[in-house]
Amino acid sequence: MDDPSSSSSQNNGKGSSSKDKSKGKEHSPSTSSSSSNNNAWGPPPPNMPYPNYPPPPGPYPPAGPPGYPPPPPYQPYPPPPYPNEYAHHHHQHHNNYHAHSPYDYPPNRDAGRGFIRGFILCSCIMFTAFFIVTIVVALAMHPSLPKYQITSMTVDNFATTNTLTGNWYTTILVENPNDKLTGYFGDFKVFVMHKGRELTGGYAPGIVLPRNEKKQFSVNSPASNFGNFPDLDAMAKERASGSVTFDVTITSVTELKSSSVSTNPESLTAVCEGLKLVFQSNSTAGTLDNGPVDCEIHV
Repeated sequence: MDDPSSSSSQNNGKGSSSKDKSKGKEHSPSTSSSSSNNNAWGPPPPNMPYPNYPPPPGPYPPAGPPGYPPPPPYQPYPPPPYPNEYAHHHHQHHNNYHAHSPYDYPPNRDAGRGFIRGFILCSCIMFTAFFIVTIVVALAMHPSLPKYQITSMTVDNFATTNTLTGNWYTTILVENPNDKLTGYFGDFKVFVMHKGRELTGGYAPGIVLPRNEKKQFSVNSPASNFGNFPDLDAMAKERASGSVTFDVTITSVTELKSSSVSTNPESLTAVCEGLKLVFQSNSTAGTLDNGPVDCEIHV
């Protein structure tokens, strides 16, 4: 037979277990509510280091065996450099620009400088060649200056009383001494001078002189008293002695030519000094006494 006490204890155990289960059922809603609250906030954030900061140091290495010095402290690797997005973007943009731009590099300036150097060198060579050719032609042609000479000179109606009066007639001989060049002479001007002061002047037409030719022409020059201020007293004293000395200046434009070469037109001045005109007694006419007189040429 069963013991009633054991059955009662078993019944009591079942009752207590059922009560515990009921209590567990009563408390289960609170647990589910707390878990739902935790899920609403989400899981905790991972322990990630901030950018640009070194990672936290790892576990220290274990100490060495006894009797040995401890190992050196752990040195973490340096943090990676901060990514310079602007430099990367600029470098990428620069590469793209150079990849697509047709004018990538500056123009080649050596070509321009080479052209200038070549042009200067060619100019120097041409100038030197022209100079050499001119010298050779000049030596081959051997141009010579023309020769001027006063062959005759007279004056009539000469007086120095109050004003200067008189008419001068001058005959001039021009010679072309070149045997390969023809002389072209134009714009002749003849001035009669006394002690550096102009007394009168005249003009003559141009002439052409072939090789080794001579030609003479005459110029009539009446006295002029406008702005010359001649020294009448000095001429009167000379006239009282029986002669008066005059000078003649001749200017012209001269050019020498041949079939292959020609010289530049140049203005030549011929100075003829010491033309002594002699007067007979009280005559007003004078004649060249020391002719012909050669002239000195100035270019």
